Parts: sequence; structure tokens; C-alpha cells
Amino acid sequence: MAFKEPGSKPFYNVEQAVGPTGVNKNGDVKLVQYMLRYIYGTEAAGLVIDGWIGPITNFWIKRFQLEMKAVGNKIATDGRVDRAFGSTSSVSKTLYTIVALNHMLKVRNPGAFQQLPAKVPLNSTPSSNPYNPEAPTTVPTVAGGF
Repeated sequence: MAFKEPGSKPFYNVEQAVGPTGVNKNGDVKLVQYMLRYIYGTEAAGLVIDGWIGPITNFWIKRFQLEMKAVGNKIATDGRVDRAFGSTSSVSKTLYTIVALNHMLKVRNPGAFQQLPAKVPLNSTPSSNPYNPEAPTTVPTVAGGF
């Protein structure tokens, strides 16, 4: 799912959690797979963008979280990609993984970020509002590349 703040670039969000304990809706899983695949490039060649959760997708989610934490980001390493309601979780006070994924895809592969809506079509009938009014407008807590 995507939303756009006035004067900002789009931000892509999941509707429901992705990962071992997530709902794992096909479109949400595809979004996360696409982001991970194009952040890591050929290193993640085995990660298929098929919308199905499994050990390979779970591995890459966890690896991304661990690497983001290793470079100084306060991010959960639970293997889940939750829907963002702002930049950080109100409960854990950690950076949402989907926020970090958006940021790193824009930085590492801006072309893939621009191509995202054509490659992973947005859900025309979302079960929740993809246009979150509390969307992060900046991501100051994401440390540089890993």
C-alpha cells in the first residue's frame, strides 16, 4: 500500500503484518519481498517475489532487521514487518521495519523504488486505510547503509 504526504515522495506500507506470526496477505508479502530483493540485489537472488511467506523471506526480514540494528538503529529484531503508524512504534518505541525498508530502498536503489507501483500493484480494495494520516514524513533515525 502507498500513501503520499503533500510535498513528499510516496511511502509504501503493509496493511497487515508480514513474517512468522503475521497475517501474511499476498500483496503485503510481495511488497516486503520486492523491497528486500532490490535492497540486497544479486545477494538476494534466491528471494522470489511471489507473495508467499516462507523460510527464505523470513530469513531476509530478520537479516535486514539485524543489519539495521548493527548500524545503530533502534529497531525490533522479531522477524515481523508491521504496519507503520508514524516512524516508531508507540509500544516498543522502535523504528518500524517498513519505514527502514522504504528508506533503504530509496537510498540503495532509487530506480526500483520508483518502479515499485508497476511491479507490486496496490490493492484496489484494502482492508484498512492505506492513506495513514500519521505517516512518517522524515526518517531521521535510520542510520546509513550496511
